[in-house]
Amino acid sequence: MRHNLDMKGFKQDESPAEEQEIRKLIERKMPSLNKRVEASAPDDEIFLRVLVEQSPPNKAYHLSVTLDLPGKTLAAKEAGINIGSVISAVFSEVERQFDTYRASRRGELEWKRIARRKGTSTTKGCVLLPYTRSGTRNLVATAAVLSLTVGTISAEASAQGSPQEKPTSNVSSSVRIPIRPDKPLFQSQQGKQKTEIHYDRATGIVTLKLLVQDPNGYFIPNIRRGNFAVYENGVRQQDVGVGVEHAPVSLALLMEHGGHYPGLNKAFCEEVSRTAQQALDALGPEDKLAIWTYGDMMKEVLDFSQDHQLIDNALFELRPPGVSEINLYDALISASERMRRVAGRKAVLLISSGVDTFSKATYEDAVKAVRDSNTPIYVISMLPTLRNEIETLGPAEAMKAIDSTPTEKELTAFAQASGGRFYVPENTLDLSGMYDDIIENLKVRYVLTYKSSIHTDTSSPRNVRVELVNPSAGGPLQIVDTNGRTVRAKVIIQDSYTP
Repeated sequence: MRHNLDMKGFKQDESPAEEQEIRKLIERKMPSLNKRVEASAPDDEIFLRVLVEQSPPNKAYHLSVTLDLPGKTLAAKEAGINIGSVISAVFSEVERQFDTYRASRRGELEWKRIARRKGTSTTKGCVLLPYTRSGTRNLVATAAVLSLTVGTISAEASAQGSPQEKPTSNVSSSVRIPIRPDKPLFQSQQGKQKTEIHYDRATGIVTLKLLVQDPNGYFIPNIRRGNFAVYENGVRQQDVGVGVEHAPVSLALLMEHGGHYPGLNKAFCEEVSRTAQQALDALGPEDKLAIWTYGDMMKEVLDFSQDHQLIDNALFELRPPGVSEINLYDALISASERMRRVAGRKAVLLISSGVDTFSKATYEDAVKAVRDSNTPIYVISMLPTLRNEIETLGPAEAMKAIDSTPTEKELTAFAQASGGRFYVPENTLDLSGMYDDIIENLKVRYVLTYKSSIHTDTSSPRNVRVELVNPSAGGPLQIVDTNGRTVRAKVIIQDSYTP
């Protein structure tokens, strides 16, 4: 991307240092835009023009930027006394326009990435496939997972005495899975996740919805029916049915909105909104999303909705807040209470710097609330972004205030206490891999069904254990990736249930 910077109204003999500083501020914004352009149109001839003017008598700065693209020119302008805020506002607007241009060039709607949103929904006996890191279906995994027999006789049919023949395709001596990254996308350890266990008193059917993950937290596909061994109170259960589901989810966006001086509020609000908008790309048409912001208190911007255009408009129309506190602890407690009333698979997506200035509640109160809420919190730390904005806009004292608080430690604790994950992106350019990781961890489960062999004492807890086995050899199931490397598997399930 070629570019030209022109400055007018600056007297060379009076303000050389000021002009040089403005050039540096603009150059700091260039890499972000250039990265977008290079990733999307590396072979196109693209030209960026930047014009900075200073007008008397109040020496207001006027900045205009035009980006010449194939078949279209993007333009943005802003004026103000604080040149750092003006630069951030203009470049953020150009980046937003470029994202829209990029989507339309791909033949997609602004709010929807068709290739990523296409997929199947769960019905009984169907297999749904997890997303890969790129946000598309993995064809190798597809072929393998489709070999999972879902048309086997169910536990209900077996209970009625229906004959069954166990086909060899239900059993595998080893499982081969796609190659996954060597490191998790989230940081620190994930908190303990809950297993969904349902017992039908009328039929005695038990349904387990559980995760099987590698050491880095990635879902392990392709495990067949005969490779699951389920034990209740030490007794192995027979005729276990197995499927994979992508459950619809209700996701609440809880976004930091305020707490800084006006120029920083505006720049940071735009980054938070851009981060939130990318979550839409990972959601399916059956999923619901709500938008909440917090400053002095938590406010509802939009109730749970499946209308992606409505959600996108609500995020786009968010305006920089006025002067306020940032009461994160109070907001987390309010969000946890709200989520108690939400049924089904659900989560909170917290987009925050982790700074809390004046909450009535304490940090310990917030940790207890999220731990007891039965709602995982996936945290996206905006602290690196906030630091970058402060470096551009100042003042240095703001950076010292941030560094003096244990923000990342506390954000990590909120994620772990709730069973969620903690992410720290370097920037907000492309978060598709991170969002795919969140959605896979939230939506995808193995579904195991069986008729309990225990018919007495339905009031006492029953201990449940699930193992991955190789029925042929009588030992543990061997799992390898496509390079032949052994992958350790972890079955995430709670220890017991009470009918």
